Amino acid sequence: MRPVEIVKPANLLSPETEKVLIRHTRSPLVNELVPVLEFLDAERTIQEVRSIYRRADDQLVSGSPKKAGFHGSDSHLEEDGYGCLPDVLSEMVRAGENGIWALSALGGALFYLKQAFLDETILRFAKFELLPSSGDIITKPYMVLHSAALENLEIFENNRNGDSSGTLYAQLNHCVTGFGKRLLRTWLARPLYHVELIKQRQDAVASLRGVNLYHALEFRKVISRLPDMERLLVYVFSSIKWFYTRMLQKKRQLQEFISALRGCELMAQTCCSLKVILENVESAQLHHLLTLGFPDVNSVLKHFRDAFDWVEANNSGHIIPHEGVDIEYDSACEKVKKIESYLTKHLQEQRKLLGDKSITYVTIGKDSYLLEMPESLCSCIPPDYELHSSKKGFSRYWTPDIKKSLTELSQAETDKESSLKSILQRLIGRFCEHRLKWRQLVSVTAGVQSFPLCIGCFVLIDFGQTLVD
Repeated sequence: MRPVEIVKPANLLSPETEKVLIRHTRSPLVNELVPVLEFLDAERTIQEVRSIYRRADDQLVSGSPKKAGFHGSDSHLEEDGYGCLPDVLSEMVRAGENGIWALSALGGALFYLKQAFLDETILRFAKFELLPSSGDIITKPYMVLHSAALENLEIFENNRNGDSSGTLYAQLNHCVTGFGKRLLRTWLARPLYHVELIKQRQDAVASLRGVNLYHALEFRKVISRLPDMERLLVYVFSSIKWFYTRMLQKKRQLQEFISALRGCELMAQTCCSLKVILENVESAQLHHLLTLGFPDVNSVLKHFRDAFDWVEANNSGHIIPHEGVDIEYDSACEKVKKIESYLTKHLQEQRKLLGDKSITYVTIGKDSYLLEMPESLCSCIPPDYELHSSKKGFSRYWTPDIKKSLTELSQAETDKESSLKSILQRLIGRFCEHRLKWRQLVSVTAGVQSFPLCIGCFVLIDFGQTLVD
């Protein structure tokens, strides 16, 4: 094991476990938490998880994900005696003693994250997954290589100086994105167990060679321009919580959001362009990835492409949504236009009333919509008009209707500005509604990227035989 930091309950682990942690780790930082109070037990962990989900559900943000959708785990939600929980946690609740200890470990992690103000940010879109164990060999399609096997076989680190040179991973890793490299590491750490699955992966690798090699290389060339989409999406998903941030942070948040949109668009376009090879490919796995396994994101991307100008927003740090995109902003704009239209109509009425077409609106300093008219009309001015200022030959007035409209206009413009300040969060909220599609898109892109490079992967099965891929 190569943990950087270990979070554990203080004075609770057995001496044997403590020795294992010392002997098989490389001097990590150890963070000891008070049992129950800080390193939560199973019951308090469940309560904390439910509390976090409840607070997320109660956030009334226009345009944010639907109420049930705030449970951001990819796992399904189940109703049981503990309330609505992701199915993995529900399974732990019913798993007896082992489940109790697993939930307590989660409780320790939650308390640790809470100290860094990351608990709600991470948990709301968390993907819960059970760690594989040797007992899952029948139900899982892959083997589990423990740390000793990984070290002795020099899968990720060599035995000479501990770096990756000369390792199997170094030989096979020609991935061009961070999320592709992580997927390849997962494949190597969890080699396939069933022969048929190994052959399916071999067929996918072979399909991207020969006449299709050009398309595979073009695919890698294009996606090499991508940022680390897996981590970028996590940042975008988590940023929905922070509604009020400094201007510099707000601009960075917007730039990251636009980068995520561009990355998703590029992945979708590149994967679609690779579909041309399916005409002469027999690999069922590759067909599944690029057809049934490929998420339908074109309509969603078109919505965001039509929503606002990505280039202008990225440069200015502000989003001006196009008409029809945001109901709240459109309503505020319509109210402003209605008041301005009334003021224009009011000007025409004043010209007709006073019989002078030269009467116009002027702005002096912060005061706008002042009726400027020749001094010769002063004797005709109604008594309820308010004299504001004058200059040689002209006087400026406010009528009661103008003063009332200006108050309404000020409030309408304030509402419009407030709507603009929160438009980013509403758009990110809509983006998060489709988080499963974005994650699937990343998964497909990573999988296709890693296929041409894993033909040398091998699988050892400790049943008296060795299968070499």
